[in-house]
Amino acid sequence: MLVRFRWRRNPHPYVFPVPLEDLAVSPWTGEPVRSAGKWAADLGGLLEEELLTGYVASASRALVDGRIELREPMWPWQRQFDVMEVGSAMSAEALAHAGFDLALPRRLRAEETLLSWDALSHSNKRSFGWVGNAATCWQDASTARLVHLETAPDLPAGAILDLVRAAVCEAADRGATVVLSDLPVPHGAVLGFRRAGEAAERLDTDLLVQDLDAAAALAQPSGR
Repeated sequence: MLVRFRWRRNPHPYVFPVPLEDLAVSPWTGEPVRSAGKWAADLGGLLEEELLTGYVASASRALVDGRIELREPMWPWQRQFDVMEVGSAMSAEALAHAGFDLALPRRLRAEETLLSWDALSHSNKRSFGWVGNAATCWQDASTARLVHLETAPDLPAGAILDLVRAAVCEAADRGATVVLSDLPVPHGAVLGFRRAGEAAERLDTDLLVQDLDAAAALAQPSGR
């Protein structure tokens, strides 16, 4: 069974596949269910949980009958790195304290043209620190532009891709079908960036051409 849905203001139609081999077992908990109503309610619970924990941003994708089917394997997010939205003055100040130049995203926010602004952190048992941030703005009603990408030196390429991918997914969730960039994105072709002109690169926010095998290779400790 395919559950069709829309997500936030994302312009792409999505499909969530549900196996029907055993309708006596909850698709959410794996426990026995006694009615079709309970099975359907648990399916709703599963879908809500997956969507609210980032399934649209993390799942791999395939085009099926004009809709994007979300499936495994998941995007290989880098361990010990986390991406979060820069949604408050406090988080922006933390980035500034870490030494990042935030003049452009702050100006775009003040001008109300900022589309997305995400920060990347690294943590382990001994320390925590901010290691990068990326921002996009609107170019037109359906096109976003990656205008800010600043990361700490020697940051793994996989972690930079995680940061850019999060910015792209956030732009998509706000209505962008395309992200353009004049900025160099290391291994950007893994995400699907393609040359669109003399300087700019283009990425469709459906992410159908992302290369998960290459991303997984970059996620390894030796990946660069």
